[in-house]
Amino acid sequence: MKTTRWSKLCSLSVSEVWFLVEAAAAVVAFDLALRLLSSKTCLALFGSKAGSHRRREGVNAQRMAWLVEVADRYTPGRSSCLRQAAALAWLLHRRGIATSLRIGVAREDEKFVAHSWLETGNGELFGLSDTDKYVPLSSPRLPEPVREGSER
Repeated sequence: MKTTRWSKLCSLSVSEVWFLVEAAAAVVAFDLALRLLSSKTCLALFGSKAGSHRRREGVNAQRMAWLVEVADRYTPGRSSCLRQAAALAWLLHRRGIATSLRIGVAREDEKFVAHSWLETGNGELFGLSDTDKYVPLSSPRLPEPVREGSER
């Protein structure tokens, strides 16, 4: 039996559906921000106090990464690793999970190619399958996320 997109959507938990909606909004917002704003202003978005820093149960970080990839596939604009990484970093930041946004370059067929990915404090990677290929550039410093029960 062939699995359809609709059946895959119906198999998601309520928490995952809400996160998918949030991820789609974040992907589109970061796509616009990366096109219209300076990199300094985009980084300031991480420091702004988000509406809710509480952790939603039921969606782990790996699943969030997958849901951001799905959201990126079905939202307007050109799909890119940078908009996925920025959106996921912001969504994880809102949940109190610190990340490092990495941008690396490599040479392929006499051309330079770039790729973005995330690393967390416990060494998890999001968005990069062949880490040896890219030479990381200096990483932008993201502010530490607000932990539950603490004030900014």
